[in-house]
Order: sequence, then structure tokens, then C-alpha cells
Amino acid sequence: MCTYKTFMRSCGRIFFMKNNKRLFTITLSLVFLFSCGPSPEEIAAEEKRKVELAVAEEKRKVELAVATCERVKEELLYVQVDELEKVMKTIGTYEYHGWDQVRESFFYGLCKEFVLQDGYDQKLSKAREQMIAEKTRQFEEVLEIYPPKPTLKSFDMYVEGDEIIFIEYFCKTISGFDIDIVIVFKNQLGEVRKRNKSAPCWGETHDARIRDFGSDGFTNEIINLFYENNPKQYVETIYIEWNGYMDKYEFAKWHKKENDPREFRFIMDKLDVAYPLIDADKLKERYYIYP
Repeated sequence: MCTYKTFMRSCGRIFFMKNNKRLFTITLSLVFLFSCGPSPEEIAAEEKRKVELAVAEEKRKVELAVATCERVKEELLYVQVDELEKVMKTIGTYEYHGWDQVRESFFYGLCKEFVLQDGYDQKLSKAREQMIAEKTRQFEEVLEIYPPKPTLKSFDMYVEGDEIIFIEYFCKTISGFDIDIVIVFKNQLGEVRKRNKSAPCWGETHDARIRDFGSDGFTNEIINLFYENNPKQYVETIYIEWNGYMDKYEFAKWHKKENDPREFRFIMDKLDVAYPLIDADKLKERYYIYP
């Protein structure tokens, strides 16, 4: 006879068996799930492999850049520049660059950094600063050995059709200097400036005649001085202003000893650099020659 108690016992057994089966299935699935995933050791090994691959790729890029730069620097022509650009496209650093930028990277020894674009702009800026400081220091060394010492030989103010200021000065020590000759007048009457670009010193002296026309134009106050009894008494000072630029050959040749070119070569070697790499503002100077 199936009583309620008997029925509940039978149903509970069936329910328990079904739940056990479901629990077993879930447990088995979880075991398979976790047993199929990578172990911590396998994960670490995979990460290490990725790092090694990345390092190997970077090494390949560097080696490719170095090898290409070595080939191209032997003869920097447009064909070689094309080869450089192809390599940059291969390694993913290519942007259009002009011929001057490519040549500049070789000049500063930064071809590899240029190809890899490995902080190139910052390294180029630093290299420029170092080069300018070094080359400017070389100029200063030469000027310490051969100091510029222009002196006045004669000076006059007179009228000869035009109002003329005549200045003659000893120029040997500043031959080739890019200068202005400046006459400053007393009582704040102003100044007169004569441009004398890269003036070579053909002899011991050089002269300049400043007239009242063009860029040398005199003010009315200065013109009136020419008709005084002694116009030179109104001149406060005369100086030669060097802007830091020079014709290096003209400067060097005046220091060559007779039958001994070593001095000339020494100066030319020291000054053998293009002017953008020299801090002309640091070199510029005034040489007072009157009174």
C-alpha cells in the first residue's frame, strides 16, 4: 500500500538522484574547463616569448637602419636617399623629408636615429647646440692667439662737392671682418654708420669715405657741423663694430709667415666651418679707435 510517507520517500530518493547527477555534471564541466586552460608556468613562458619577439624585432630594425646608413653615407646621392626612405617605409617610420634633412642627419652622425625616428628631433637639437658651442670656442681660441687690434691712422671731415667723412685705419688684424664703421657725435646729434662687408685689407691700412647720400645719409644737424671751423671737435667717438662674421681666408692670409704656410693652415683648420654653426652674437665686438 502506497502511503504518503512511502510516496515522499520514493520521490525524495528520485529528486536526490537527479540533483546528484546534475551536480556531478557541473563539477565535471568545471574540471574540464580549468584543466584545459594554461598553467601559470605556460602563461609566463608565453609572455617571455612575446618580449623576446619584440626585442628581436627592434634589433632587426636597428641592424637594418645601421646597415643602410653605412651604405648610403659613402655617396649621399638621391638614389641612396631613396633606399633610405624604402627602409623607413619597411620599418614604419617614414614621413616625407627633404634632401637637406637627410644630409643633416649624416652631418651630425644621427642617421640611425633619423631612420628609426628614435627621439631624433631632441637628439638633433642637442647635437646642434654642442656643435655651435664647440665651433664658436674654436673661433675664440684663434682670436685669443691673433687678437683684432684696429687703430686709427687719420680722420677728417670736409666739403668737396659733398660733405665727406674720411677715415683711414690700420686693418691687418681685422682683414676679412664684416664690420660697420660708426662715428658718434656729441650733444646727442646722432651717429653715422658705414657698412663695410667682409672688408679685405689689401695693405696695412684701409680707408672709408662716408658721404651724404644713400644709407650713409647725414641729418641736417650733422651736415651743419661740416661748416664749422673745426668739425672734428664735435665727434665723441669712432668705433669699428664687428658683427661676428668674417672671410676666413682673408683673415688667415695676413698671419702667414713668409715661406711658412703652417700658420695659415692652422687658422683655416680652426675656422673651417659654415657660419650657421657659429654663434656670431657671442663673437661680435666693438673696437674703439677714436679718441
